[in-house]
Amino acid sequence: MLNGNQSHSSSGAVGDQRGKVRNVCPVQDRELIFDGGELFNGGLRVVEGIAHVVNVTPANVEEGDVFTILYGGIAIATFTATAATVKNVVEGLQAAWEANKASHPGPDAITATEDDTKVILTADEAGVPFTVTTSAVDGGGNDTQTLTAAVGANNDTGNVTTDPTHILGKTSIEFDKIDGSNGKKNAGVERSDLKLDLSRFTANDIIEGYIYISDKTDVAKVIVRLGTDATNYNQWELSDGDITQATWQQFKKALSACVVTVGGNGWDPSDVQYAAVMVEFDAQDDTLADMFLDHLMVRSVSPAS
Repeated sequence: MLNGNQSHSSSGAVGDQRGKVRNVCPVQDRELIFDGGELFNGGLRVVEGIAHVVNVTPANVEEGDVFTILYGGIAIATFTATAATVKNVVEGLQAAWEANKASHPGPDAITATEDDTKVILTADEAGVPFTVTTSAVDGGGNDTQTLTAAVGANNDTGNVTTDPTHILGKTSIEFDKIDGSNGKKNAGVERSDLKLDLSRFTANDIIEGYIYISDKTDVAKVIVRLGTDATNYNQWELSDGDITQATWQQFKKALSACVVTVGGNGWDPSDVQYAAVMVEFDAQDDTLADMFLDHLMVRSVSPAS
């Protein structure tokens, strides 16, 4: 029995100085894996990625014409033609890109080569897309010069950006399924720079996130993976029959509910470095715009009060 000057805590209860007992809500333990504000600045990539390639091709070159490749609206490579040949321009732009890229985040991870007919821009890391724009200004008298940027190789996840549509935080990650050159049925994002120890969580605890799929007609499932890398992971799934289209939906699975499909040796909960969220489609050439991901986490299950 408690007297008026004693306090005591046991099994979630605390006595105050009047001898009454009040309940204390248990603190829920959680580990955040993705939030909605990441965009290729924290190891984020598209799933099953290949190196993104953009080919930049000049035409109708005259001596004195000025050609520019821009990234994010900033001129990275500019060259004034010293001869009326395509080779002269691509050699000049390639050298200018390599000379200037180190001082610009983004371009510093893109390598420029050339083959006498075009500049070939290749992402240093697979699964990281990029976009460039171009400018061609007359300096030779005939205003017919052009500089064209076209995708040479791309992934089946496209148009990755942040969007103010969200559930938690301030933004979500938006992505589309496109008919890329990589020949994959999946669209989504992944990261492999995590350093998480999830061994404190039990099999009854939850992996949880929020996803929006605009149309599920060609969707087979939603897949979440956690592992040490992209070849050693456990997988949790949301089947197409459980997907509600055109609305935010909670992805919520017990850790014990991972499917038989695992990669390699499966995951090591004490060493989670890799995570992926993807939407699997029925066929590689299926396309869909407007999918969103917000806040993937592992959290504990609150004990019954």
